[in-house]
Amino acid sequence: PKFKDCIFCCGNNTQIIIGSTPYELNNMEVSLQKDFSKLIIGNHFSVNGCKFWLTGEKNQTIKIGDDCMFSHGIIIRSSDFHSVYNNTDKKVIKIQNHVWICQNVTLLKGTTIPNNCIVGANSLVNKSFSTENAIISGHPAKVRKTDINWDRSIPTDFNNDNL
Repeated sequence: PKFKDCIFCCGNNTQIIIGSTPYELNNMEVSLQKDFSKLIIGNHFSVNGCKFWLTGEKNQTIKIGDDCMFSHGIIIRSSDFHSVYNNTDKKVIKIQNHVWICQNVTLLKGTTIPNNCIVGANSLVNKSFSTENAIISGHPAKVRKTDINWDRSIPTDFNNDNL
């Protein structure tokens, strides 16, 4: 991928894996300050402004599937940055395939966004969701509408006849 105005800060034994994409990745800030943290991004990803913070705890992972589109003002945090935790599981942020995250969204540790979803602008996602093809929004976020999907085409160029 091509990068524009991006910052990458990495600690010991960290990994950033970004798949193939035709899009320029803009204003992406990645901070993997703790050992063994991973950011894994699938193919066909686009972003206009996102902060990925894996800075509070070791062994944190943010995983983003294929064909995801991120707007600007997005913050994804894998930790509370202080000692608030559950000893029984590791908190992984997982964004599955074909997910559109709108502007000014914050995703906190342990969240999952299923396939073919839209996360609405100004939302705070603080839990995992399992409903695919949904609009998830609010503060805190919840499923607002189901049986939806999205396309990168602008409405005037979208061809409904091919569905």
